[in-house]
Amino acid sequence: PPAPEKKKEPAKAASPRESMPEQAADADIELSNGTLRIHGKAMRLPLSYIDLQKALGSCRTVISPQKVSYLIWDEQGITAVRSKKNPYLIAALYIRLRTGEAEGNVPTPRKPFKGSVVIDGKELAADGEEASVQSGDLEITVL
Repeated sequence: PPAPEKKKEPAKAASPRESMPEQAADADIELSNGTLRIHGKAMRLPLSYIDLQKALGSCRTVISPQKVSYLIWDEQGITAVRSKKNPYLIAALYIRLRTGEAEGNVPTPRKPFKGSVVIDGKELAADGEEASVQSGDLEITVL
């Protein structure tokens, strides 16, 4: 007689954190060794605004009186500044970690970033000092 068929368990989909490379497993945004990862997706530098939109979804755009173009992800807590030299590239990222009123000249997202931010192995805290790092042509500032 044929052996009874075993019921196959449906394949369990890996959670986004489980499928990330090990070094980015604990960070939602990580900058290390010249590579930027957002939600586990590695992005080449210089950073393209198209890659950023693929990772974060749609955004709103604000153009300052000085003709600086800002891309703002209100729900994600991220503001990007387009390069004046090449508008397809991002010159700076601002990550809003703090709650409350945001200060400064850069248009800020309505909500703070809810994930973790790790720069060169060091996690930045919402109650810490404002921090800014440069990697190639990309500057990342945590507010």
